[in-house]
Amino acid sequence: MKRPTEQNYYELLEVATNASRREIRTAYELARRTYGSDSPAAYPLFSADERAELFRKIEAAYRTLDDPEARRRYDAASGIAPIAAGASSEKITDSPPTVDVLPEGEMSGAILRRIREQQGWPLEEIADRTRINLAYLHDIEEEAMTRLPPEVFLRSYVGQYAAVLRLDSKRVTEGYIKRYRAWKQQAGIAGNG
Repeated sequence: MKRPTEQNYYELLEVATNASRREIRTAYELARRTYGSDSPAAYPLFSADERAELFRKIEAAYRTLDDPEARRRYDAASGIAPIAAGASSEKITDSPPTVDVLPEGEMSGAILRRIREQQGWPLEEIADRTRINLAYLHDIEEEAMTRLPPEVFLRSYVGQYAAVLRLDSKRVTEGYIKRYRAWKQQAGIAGNG
């Protein structure tokens, strides 16, 4: 696997070369939260200098890929073939999800599974796109609380899952974490991590 500093802009933001501007914005926000200076998830992975360099590259990737003309020039310079107008390998578009309203408050694994199935996403494809272990995604849907990763990672995984489904990542993550914390409290497990 390439180090983040060796990845092209699409690889860095973990989007397809034909990703929509909306998908790019969603991926950018997730990358900022994941690798930002206030993210505890990045500390064990990168030194302060590496995080700063990675963050600069994430910013450059977003500025380039969000600007259609800059993106066209970047694709040409990088040898990325242009996508024919209207062509897309994505299952989803900029249209809203097929679920009309997300429930307020807690978010369950069953709701995420139902939305995923309504949109036609196999769980394996979500695992491929997000690079999250399939077992964790299954455990999130099944609410196998004892097998879920620590909260800092769970928060990231649920957010990435929601982003693929074109849902409000923050709202979905907060709702799921609320449910997870309630389980921990009931089970008498201390701490939020």
